[in-house]
Amino acid sequence: MELTRYGFLLLLLHTMRAVTALEKKIIVSKPGENTTLSCIYQGRKLHLKNLRVYWQIDDDKEECTVVHALISGQDNESKQCIHFKNRTQLFWDRLEDGDFSLLLLNVSQSDEHTYKCIVLEKAGYTSMVHQEEVVLSLAAPV
Repeated sequence: MELTRYGFLLLLLHTMRAVTALEKKIIVSKPGENTTLSCIYQGRKLHLKNLRVYWQIDDDKEECTVVHALISGQDNESKQCIHFKNRTQLFWDRLEDGDFSLLLLNVSQSDEHTYKCIVLEKAGYTSMVHQEEVVLSLAAPV
């Protein structure tokens, strides 16, 4: 009996993970446009100085994956991929409200990726507060 409940729990967790994986946001943009990659946290109020926000490319084959990083309330470009330098920005007036969306300027074909938004909070120890995936797809030029 106990083994059956354990198996059911594993099946339930696996199903929930599969459903979550299907919930990727898809953004379609045209080359040369600016686009916003959405990442909204709707939990409790967060303090900017305790946060680390990472936007990265979700692809192990990529040599450089850091798109944008915010550490303790400051942009950190030390590990940012050269391709994204001066092309990304967060919406500073929305950060403390849980809006970690990223503006990507002058989108090009090489920007077509799955992006991951990761929000970590350091309060004694570091823990993950929020994570989302966004797929950027480019529309064919007309």
